[in-house]
Amino acid sequence: EESVAKEDTFVQRLLRGIKTIFSSRLLMAIFTYNALYASTTVLLSFQRAALVANRNETTSKEADMAFLANINMASSVAIFALQASGAGAFVAQSCGQQGTLSLMPLIRLAGVLALA
Repeated sequence: EESVAKEDTFVQRLLRGIKTIFSSRLLMAIFTYNALYASTTVLLSFQRAALVANRNETTSKEADMAFLANINMASSVAIFALQASGAGAFVAQSCGQQGTLSLMPLIRLAGVLALA
């Protein structure tokens, strides 16, 4: 039993995990969602940093924070409207599991590109 534990290296566990993800459509959809979401989150943080770094004397720190708060509020209201109207369920039924999971990161990416 000890020899089995010694042979079960990190690389072997990693490869088993990758194989498991690629063999399951659900796990692959979740992995893709997380990868897209993480990458767009990083891009958005760079955009926020650039917004703050490029401030000039005519805009105050409060105005910049209010601008970012308005972006967050608009996003929250849009998500609430989709869910309350039933459009979220319609999109989930129309696009399927993978399509629905990929929508949010793609919409975030579109927002980042619009800010650029």
